[in-house]
Amino acid sequence: MEAKKMKCAVLGGDIRQIRLCRLLAEEGWQVEAFGLGREELGPGVVHCDSLGEALRDACWAVLPMPAQKEGRLNAPLAEEDIWLEPMLDSVVEEAPACLLLAGLPDPALCRMAAERGLKLRDYGAEEALTRRNAAITAEAAIGLALEKREQTILGANCLIVGYGRIGQALAWRLRALGAKVAVSARKPEDLELARCAGLEAIETEHIGQILPRQELVYNTVPSLVLDREKLALLSPHTLTIDLASKPGGADFLQRRKQSYLVFV
Repeated sequence: MEAKKMKCAVLGGDIRQIRLCRLLAEEGWQVEAFGLGREELGPGVVHCDSLGEALRDACWAVLPMPAQKEGRLNAPLAEEDIWLEPMLDSVVEEAPACLLLAGLPDPALCRMAAERGLKLRDYGAEEALTRRNAAITAEAAIGLALEKREQTILGANCLIVGYGRIGQALAWRLRALGAKVAVSARKPEDLELARCAGLEAIETEHIGQILPRQELVYNTVPSLVLDREKLALLSPHTLTIDLASKPGGADFLQRRKQSYLVFV
C-alpha cells in the first residue's frame, strides 16, 4: 500500500503535534486529528469531531510527549478531557492493529495497552530523538537566561545540577559563550566525564558549598534537589531555571521573594 493512501491519527498534544500534522500531510499521509482544539492544522489535515472518527482504520496513532497526565491524554488544547482507558478502548474497537507511538508513556499506560493487546512504542526512548531534544532544550534554556538576565552570560558563574543529556548539551554551550560552568552529579562516572570536559565537578550532595557564588542555576534532575535550605544560599539576584520534568527539582514556592523561573 502506498504511503499516501495510509491513514495516521494524531491525538492530543500541543503546538508540536500541530506541526507534526502539517509535516505528515506534506509527506502525503492521510492525517486525521483529535484533541487539538480548533487550531489551524494546515491543508490536508482533517479535524475530527470524535476520537473514534480519528482512529477508524488508522495504521498508527501518535500520542504526545509526555503521553499522559493524571490518567488523561496530555491534550492541553482539547475542548474536554480525553481519559486513557476509554481512548484505548476506542483503539481496540476502531483500529485494533494500530501501532501506538507515545512519548514517555508511564507504566500505567503501558499496562493498559498490553492488557488490550495493543502495540505501543515509546518514541521518547529513541536515543537520536532524546539527544536532539536535549540540544533544543539547551538552546531554549540559554535564550531564556539571556532574556531574563540583565547581565551577559560571558564570565557568569553557572551551575548545572545533573549531567545527563540535557546537562551535557547545556554545559558546552554555556562554556562556548564564556561562562564559568560547574556541574553537579551523583554518579562518579558523570563527575569524571565533566572533569574531562574541563568543567568544575562536584557531588550533588555538596552543592551547598558553591551555591552562594552562582549567578545562574539550571536544574535538570526530576527530584527535589534544590530545597528551601539550598535555595536560601543563593543570591537574591540568582536566576534559577528548572528544566526537569514535573514536579521539577526546585522548591520555588518556598522562595517567593526571589526571582525564580520555571521552564517547563
